[in-house]
Amino acid sequence: MEIEGFGERLARLLVSKGVSARDLSLSIGKSGSYINSIMNNNIYPSMPSFFMICEQLGVSKAGFFSDDFLYPEELSEMIHEYTRADEESQAYIRGILKKMNE
Repeated sequence: MEIEGFGERLARLLVSKGVSARDLSLSIGKSGSYINSIMNNNIYPSMPSFFMICEQLGVSKAGFFSDDFLYPEELSEMIHEYTRADEESQAYIRGILKKMNE
């Protein structure tokens, strides 16, 4: 990942975890605008701050840079099983999901 994507990645992670930027900033002992400054690519966190961000959000350091953090474990498992299914089964699964969401 390029460093320019760091702020966007953090913003997406906050949304997926349901955490506000202000709450995260304060929970790691920073000013209320600290995380917003990172998300706007105005600053980048120090390594200790990055480690605290990961800890507070419950994501590994490697997981922060992986798209896997976007999906809960159950959804990742479902995606894995879906990709193993044949085309007919995949169509059936999509039909069920569409029907459920009507």
